[in-house]
Amino acid sequence: MLPTTTKITKEMILNTAFEIAREKGFEKISNRELAKKMNCSIRPIYYQFKNVEELNKELYKKIERYFYEFLIDNMIKDVEAENGSDDKSEDKDKDKEDKESDDEDDKTSEAKDEDKP
Repeated sequence: MLPTTTKITKEMILNTAFEIAREKGFEKISNRELAKKMNCSIRPIYYQFKNVEELNKELYKKIERYFYEFLIDNMIKDVEAENGSDDKSEDKDKDKEDKESDDEDDKTSEAKDEDKP
């Protein structure tokens, strides 16, 4: 029985290259390192990419997208956190104003009761 073959896709290669870049640094990415990590020969890498420059170009795009999404996600979280805390502080201010207003209403009510015979 022949061993099953796995199709090595561009996305698989880029994901592995991204992983190597995160773990060891961008300068450690090579076709041999990729093949070793993916447990394959270098042939599928050359099949998917014309040369190392094309691989690096695609990897730069992937890294750029990753950081862009990371920044946007964190900016959204920060804005939501700020809005959430602003809403809470606004609620506290409103509660304080309501309490002061209620206290004034109570004093006015007491004053009217004292005026009654």
